[in-house]
Amino acid sequence: QAARVQLVYVGETHDNPASHRLQLEILQALAKTNPGKVSLAMEMFSPEQQPVLDRWSAGELDEKTFLKEVGWFKNWRMNFALYRELLTFCKDNKIQVLALNANKDLQKKVGRVPFDELSAEEQQQLPEMDQNDPYQRAMVEAVFSDHKMGANMLDGFQRVQTLWDETMAQNIATYLGTVSKDHQLVVIAGGNHVRYGYGIPRRVFRRLPASYLLVGSKEL
Repeated sequence: QAARVQLVYVGETHDNPASHRLQLEILQALAKTNPGKVSLAMEMFSPEQQPVLDRWSAGELDEKTFLKEVGWFKNWRMNFALYRELLTFCKDNKIQVLALNANKDLQKKVGRVPFDELSAEEQQQLPEMDQNDPYQRAMVEAVFSDHKMGANMLDGFQRVQTLWDETMAQNIATYLGTVSKDHQLVVIAGGNHVRYGYGIPRRVFRRLPASYLLVGSKEL
C-alpha cells in the first residue's frame, strides 16, 4: 500500500525504539521499490537547519560534526541513538532529509501571546492557518485533562500545536511542488501530528490533494 501513494506518514512515540524500527523498515522498502525517488521529512528539524541536513545526506559530515552543527542536543534533545539508523541510511543512500518544523523562537512566542499580538515581522513567518479544528482542540484538552492548567496555558499550547501542524503541512506541500508525481515522501512526526489524519495530513491535503497513507499513528 505504501508503494502506491505519494505521502507516507509514520507517527512515532519519540522514545519508543519500535517506532523508529518501523520508520526505517518503511523507508528501506520504498527506497528499494522506488530507487532515487524517495525523501524523508522530519518534525525534528526546522528550515534553518536544512543546509546541515543537505551536507549530511551528501555524505560530507561525520556523525559528531553533524550533531554539533545541527544543534541536536539543544533543539530536539532525544537520544540520537533512536534516530541513528534512519539518518545513517539516508546518508549512505543519498536520500534527502527535509526539515519540517517551525522556527524555535516563533514557537516560544506563539505559546505566550495570541497570533494577532505578534509583530508584523513574526506574522509574516506564519503559514496559512486554520485555527478552528474541533478535533485538534479535543485532543489538546484530552492530553491536558489531568493537568491543573489555566485556559491561557491551554490556548497557548493549542496555538503552538496549530503552528506546528500548519508549518509542517506548508513545507511538505511546497516540497511536493518541486518533485515529480512519482516521487515519494516519508513523513516522520509524533503520533498526535498524524493520528486519524486531522493534524498534518488534512492540512497538507487542503493545500495539495496528494494520495497518502497513515502508519503507526494510533500510539501516543
